[in-house]
Amino acid sequence: TFYPVARLAVAAPRYAGIFPQLGSFESSWELVYWRSNYGSQIQRIRDIALEGVWSLEVMCPPYAYPGTRVSDFPKDWSAYNTLRFGVYNPATDTLELHLRIDNEMKATPCIHSFYRSYSIYPGWNRRSLHTEDITQAIGCAPRSIRSCIFFLRRPKRTITFYLDDVRLSKE
Repeated sequence: TFYPVARLAVAAPRYAGIFPQLGSFESSWELVYWRSNYGSQIQRIRDIALEGVWSLEVMCPPYAYPGTRVSDFPKDWSAYNTLRFGVYNPATDTLELHLRIDNEMKATPCIHSFYRSYSIYPGWNRRSLHTEDITQAIGCAPRSIRSCIFFLRRPKRTITFYLDDVRLSKE
């Protein structure tokens, strides 16, 4: 068994080498940083991809706030202007995807979390978030970001979506 702490120790230098990419899913070691929430199942899947060959499949059961989170990446986002990501919706109806970004909030006067919702239409959707929006919402520069969570709010049935090309950009 390869324990999570050991996996992070092995993968950390790799992540530092690709940051500001948070998820291209072209390498299996990226899954060390991505976790499922509330009974969801995540896996790399081939051939449904916005960039490259792989994406992250997120299967969300009808329960609370299912989805996926990424953490343990470099925490200072202040040098970047935009968080960009692609979401594929295989269904025929629009999906409401929620994004939560958590700040470490150690001894700062900052608000702990930032929320945004996105309408995800059938097929591939490119979405972005200006880091200035995060700064305004939490009350300080994004220098201590702890996690980034993509989730659904109490789906009535199992819903699957795919993430790809999750990255920070200076554009």
